[in-house]
Amino acid sequence: MFALLRAGYAAGAQARWRTLHEIAAIAFVLGPGTEDLANRFLLHRHVERWREAQCYQENCAALGQEPFSESEMAEFRSDYDAVVGKYEEAYERDWGWSKPLFASPVHIPNFDDLEKLAGLAHNKPFVKLSHHTIHSGASGTLDVLELYGRGEVMLAGPSNAGLAEPGHGSLIFSTGRMRSAPTI
Repeated sequence: MFALLRAGYAAGAQARWRTLHEIAAIAFVLGPGTEDLANRFLLHRHVERWREAQCYQENCAALGQEPFSESEMAEFRSDYDAVVGKYEEAYERDWGWSKPLFASPVHIPNFDDLEKLAGLAHNKPFVKLSHHTIHSGASGTLDVLELYGRGEVMLAGPSNAGLAEPGHGSLIFSTGRMRSAPTI
């Protein structure tokens, strides 16, 4: 982050700030949580790994890569089945590890919910802006032109334009100064 800011790459710094925001949201949710919640979080990697392995298998030939062996896929599936079988049905979904944090039995957690629990929802406008700087939508293309190029040119190298937001956001997280977390 610091290297990107110092070198004048605002869009890269903004993207890394978003990552820092996501890490902070998870950390602020897990920090006061129980050991069971931490284990649910860590074990959720088996859900992610199974999905990623399936995606890889579907595309490895087009990528010129070797597929996972049947035994590797069976191991991924076995790990997935073990953790999904250990927890409630929603566990298999994105952010399903956080289900115990929400009282409603039908609520399916999402990252916005975790941001609220962490007391970080007020950063949503900056998070959305950082999405635009790295995704290929029309808003990203034009907003980056407006924000960093002042509407006249699109920057192609280092500049001091647009560094304040990712720098400020990073400092807030690095000093640990956060609002107290609300409850949902």
